Amino acid sequence: MQVRQAILGGFAGSRILELHGARMNERRFVPGGTMVNQVKDLDAVLDVATTTGLQMPLTGGVRELFSATLERGEGGLDHSALVTQIERMSGMLIPD
Repeated sequence: MQVRQAILGGFAGSRILELHGARMNERRFVPGGTMVNQVKDLDAVLDVATTTGLQMPLTGGVRELFSATLERGEGGLDHSALVTQIERMSGMLIPD
């Protein structure tokens, strides 16, 4: 993916981008951290936020994206497979 290559060397570059960006490009979604676990963790974060009166709209939106993958039966895939939901929403495959 050209976007990944462009930002790897800048301020956005990170080990996470390096590893998970490669998984997304290679369509290699063998679980390291599954979608099911990601949703569980996001639920825990949102529960604490609700309890403390904290608003976390972006976290809620990300949780909705991950939940859509569970509804399609993809909960066992690595959380980097979230890119497939973003592709579905945009109506296009993200090119390499």
